[in-house]
Amino acid sequence: MTFACSGCGACCRAAADAGLVPTRDGHCVHLTDDQQCAIYATRPEICDVAATHARQVGQGLQMTQATYFTLSTHACHALMDRYDIEPRFRLDPSRYTHADTMRRGGQYGP
Repeated sequence: MTFACSGCGACCRAAADAGLVPTRDGHCVHLTDDQQCAIYATRPEICDVAATHARQVGQGLQMTQATYFTLSTHACHALMDRYDIEPRFRLDPSRYTHADTMRRGGQYGP
């Protein structure tokens, strides 16, 4: 499963909140004018939802990737609201719940 990113740039606008070096306006220094990441292939772990989940699981987090991705999508929506990002960039977080259920053979539960 991969984390779906709509490319809105909201998380990149919160660079200082994530501990990254921001520009004077608070955006990540790698956010391009077209709202894309200039270093996407080599982005920091904090910018990679799947890698962050894997690290946290390694540190004892007991949460499925689907649940983590769902919560991350809700966090994305909150950042979109904060930065007044167009609604067309919102993705449906239930995509992960469905994927997790299918992974478990249609059964709910751990």
